[in-house]
Amino acid sequence: MENSDTAEQEGSGLQEEPDGHSGQGDPSPTQTEEHDLEVKIKHIRKFLDQHNKVKISMMFRGREIAYTDIGRKIMEDLKNTLADGCVIDQQPKLEGRNMIMIISPKK
Repeated sequence: MENSDTAEQEGSGLQEEPDGHSGQGDPSPTQTEEHDLEVKIKHIRKFLDQHNKVKISMMFRGREIAYTDIGRKIMEDLKNTLADGCVIDQQPKLEGRNMIMIISPKK
């Protein structure tokens, strides 16, 4: 009987990683981290300070196309963050698998 118990435990399916997490990925559908967005915002502000227009595009790959609402929320957050120093030329718009927004500096 003891052998059958150990066999069940060994064949349990998921294996634990050394850090204690299972092999499954992060359940969050977005792969853009907060720091990544901060870096992008910093670069966008730099372009706007040089009086250049900025085209912000977000590509949805594979099954990510089902989460365009999350992408739209990220674009809206970017728009609200940058609202003080720019004018929105084109609102976030889905074109195929890409969501695009164009902004220009205030005059």
